[in-house]
Amino acid sequence: MHAQQFFVLLAAVGTTITEAHPPSNVNQTQTPHRPPAPRHINGGSFECNTARVRIVAGLQETRTNVEDIADAATKDAANEGINQSANAIKSIAVAIFSGQTPPGDARLITEAGLNVTQAALQGATSKFLSACSIDGKKKKDTSDPAVVAASATFAEAVAAAFDVVEFCT
Repeated sequence: MHAQQFFVLLAAVGTTITEAHPPSNVNQTQTPHRPPAPRHINGGSFECNTARVRIVAGLQETRTNVEDIADAATKDAANEGINQSANAIKSIAVAIFSGQTPPGDARLITEAGLNVTQAALQGATSKFLSACSIDGKKKKDTSDPAVVAASATFAEAVAAAFDVVEFCT
């Protein structure tokens, strides 16, 4: 299901690029056999469509990293947020590709899911920090590399989400 979302958005960007640059053998003065398609999905700019792909890819990479997290509670909470965001993004994509208006609350649901994921990853980091400095004594670094990796890819997904808000209307 999540790979499907990525494919749908990737196809959309590919369509955007090919529609923006018709093949050179097409005579621009002739009427095409089909009505011209919009250059961008739902009037979105190249930046908008790129941001859409980046958030889906970022969430998928984060999900992959989250699967390697040792702490089950952190893993479950992070996955819950990713699923919430991914489902909201899917509803937006389905609406766009069917020519409908995306659900009005889909961005808020996406944001809520991102907040859940962020809280889970930050909670894991906080547990690590307090375990490293009990009674002011430094302990061995025992951070979970999967949390570090998930946090990095999640930051990329969040940056893409901000770009979606900025570039997509």
